[in-house]
Amino acid sequence: DEMSMAWFWARTRMISQYREKGVSKEKRAWLKGSSRTFVEAAERAIGELGGRISCRSRVEQILVENGTCRGIRADGETLSFDKVAYCAPSVFLNDLLQPSAFSLQPYFETIRTHRYYTVVCLVIALDRPLSDYFWTYVSDARIPFVGVINYTPFTSWPGHEGHHVLYIPWYCETHEPPYTTDDEQIFRDYVAGLRCVWPALNESWVKEWRVLRDVHASMICKGEYSRQIVGIQTPIAGLYFANMSQIYPQDRGISVGVGLAKQAVEVIETGRDILPEFAP
Repeated sequence: DEMSMAWFWARTRMISQYREKGVSKEKRAWLKGSSRTFVEAAERAIGELGGRISCRSRVEQILVENGTCRGIRADGETLSFDKVAYCAPSVFLNDLLQPSAFSLQPYFETIRTHRYYTVVCLVIALDRPLSDYFWTYVSDARIPFVGVINYTPFTSWPGHEGHHVLYIPWYCETHEPPYTTDDEQIFRDYVAGLRCVWPALNESWVKEWRVLRDVHASMICKGEYSRQIVGIQTPIAGLYFANMSQIYPQDRGISVGVGLAKQAVEVIETGRDILPEFAP
């Protein structure tokens, strides 16, 4: 009941724009191989430009000296950089800085107010199609999820031919079910919910399933959320901030993520700070 109506309006308007003028059917494009195609292409491009990606490296601190970012400490090693871009969830940034680096600065106090919804998602593969629709919204108190996203008509996974993959999410907080519920019970509850929509569903159709959780899945956008958006350039010289808290009123997605990255690169290259803009 405290949702930002600007976010809600932008969300519904975005979906309506999938329809061509005068045409009732929606049109979308999908990457073959899903997001992996994009990630692997970006990884190759970074390597070709001389960049290095360090996987499973724990960043312990962002190093600041006399108001300027000097690098990071990761896995016990000090790495010197003239520019650092922070793109992880907002809640970790202040913990990576020494208190003297951000004490009482409104910019960092604003970031401290950012809050996230957790997602609990059942990914399930059936041996036959359940629906012809890509996206089915659900609004029923008996059903423990908000929608069913049917990926199979748009993409395929080598080695998994014949799998009809559904992505079934529910957003909550970490002290609430289903986040606190064990995986087996989540599977049973979600399948029971699917049967409310598709009564013919039989558990024998299930080939594989997995429960995934992400604690920082989606920003909580309440009224006047625009006041919580900060610029890409932080008050610390050489330290930049770019994450999904800045795409308001749009929702998460690869396209808006790429758009934010382009704006961040412009700020880093030119030194001209801007508030990210994502007009619906």
